Amino acid sequence: MEIAKGAVDFRPCSETGCVVVRAVQQGIPPRLVWIVGLAAEVGEDGKPLRAESVVVDAATGEVSRR
Repeated sequence: MEIAKGAVDFRPCSETGCVVVRAVQQGIPPRLVWIVGLAAEVGEDGKPLRAESVVVDAATGEVSRR
């Protein structure tokens, strides 16, 4: 998660829903990546505002954005 936070130009809020992390297999052959969703704030309806997703390769730490 710290790697992903360094890839965005804002600080995620501390409310529930501001940081979402998923581990998934991607590609052929499959490779484990972490998909980290970060939001600067959450609206009154609970949906994230100003959000970005970052993909972090679990083996190398290489970062790409979605």
